Amino acid sequence: MTQPGQPDPPRGPAPQRPPVPPRARKEPVLEGEVLPPLQDPPPPTSRPYSSQPYASQPYATPQPAPGPPPRPAPQPGPAPQPGPAPQPGPAPQPGTAPPAGAPFSDNLGVAVAMFLLFPPFALPATIDARRARIAYRAGQLGVAQDNAKESHRWTRAALVAGPICWALVVCCGIGRWILRSLGLPVP
Repeated sequence: MTQPGQPDPPRGPAPQRPPVPPRARKEPVLEGEVLPPLQDPPPPTSRPYSSQPYASQPYATPQPAPGPPPRPAPQPGPAPQPGPAPQPGPAPQPGTAPPAGAPFSDNLGVAVAMFLLFPPFALPATIDARRARIAYRAGQLGVAQDNAKESHRWTRAALVAGPICWALVVCCGIGRWILRSLGLPVP
């Protein structure tokens, strides 16, 4: 170990690595150069996992697999009773559905407005408000309320810290203007 201010001790030679052989590079095609014609790959001779040969046509009907004979199709039973047709609509979301008409404040608008006041606290407030909105739409009311509360906390912090920081900026600006008007050097 060396003391502060002393040079590092000399080290041994670097380990030698075997040389890497150069790779063959494809040269770019020049204007007017003729390339050899493309060749189709040879047809496969056999399939490694199947004993049946390839079909001669691309859309040939598949051959039935050897095995037990197919079962007869089930006979139709009694006709279903006519009734109201199911209504098409959005697919149900996981969790419980949010109650219809229940007010929910995810605080997203206030969180976005806090960007003008104090952006460092407005960013987590906006993220939590967005998470609350997504959880509410998914039907996860508990998660939505927790995220909304966290968004409210960040918003309140921005509401307190923002005016304090803006007041400091204004005071420093006024102080600098006063010092310059008095002819004092200001950095």
